[in-house]
Amino acid sequence: MTTKKKQTKATDTGIIQQIVNDRKVRLAVTYESHFLFFHTYLGHYVKYPTADFQKEMFGITDDLSNKLAVVVAFRGSGKSTIMTFPYPIWAITGKPKKKFVVIISQTQQQTKMHLDNIKRELESNQLLKGEVGPFEEDGQWGSTSLVLPKFNARILAVSHGQSIRGMRHGENRPDLIILDDVEDLDSVEKKEARDKTYITG
Repeated sequence: MTTKKKQTKATDTGIIQQIVNDRKVRLAVTYESHFLFFHTYLGHYVKYPTADFQKEMFGITDDLSNKLAVVVAFRGSGKSTIMTFPYPIWAITGKPKKKFVVIISQTQQQTKMHLDNIKRELESNQLLKGEVGPFEEDGQWGSTSLVLPKFNARILAVSHGQSIRGMRHGENRPDLIILDDVEDLDSVEKKEARDKTYITG
């Protein structure tokens, strides 16, 4: 290992120790970085070293100048885990300060699963609740919607074809829309189905 690599590794180790030991540092860095938020508060989901292309996904979400992003990757690459699970939470509690996040999937079962995963974590993750929350206090927690009163924010999950036109959370229109697996082989096989997706989308 070169001297430069050793210095970089030592610096990284020092930063990690600060995050682990100092709550103020932890809150500051996770507020700024989706990547660090995920690895700090949801690290129990990390089973393997984060791949470079996964770091690129986190980078896309960190860049607030991105108004539209399309992520295409192989099945099992972590797209949904990164984009539909920690991202809505961080987008509300962190730097983006989103107020109305909408997750759209092809079926109601998929949308319910996405919301259930988020809800379970907000309810059971003691470190996340204690430092970033509370979340559910006096909130409206349903099968398709979660309201986070502390942040005056809502996460809504809908299936493909459901209209979100005119929807608001208070004075806030949807300011982050995440589409996950809204098409399959059947829905793209025929032009009529593709046109329907284009029109309703």
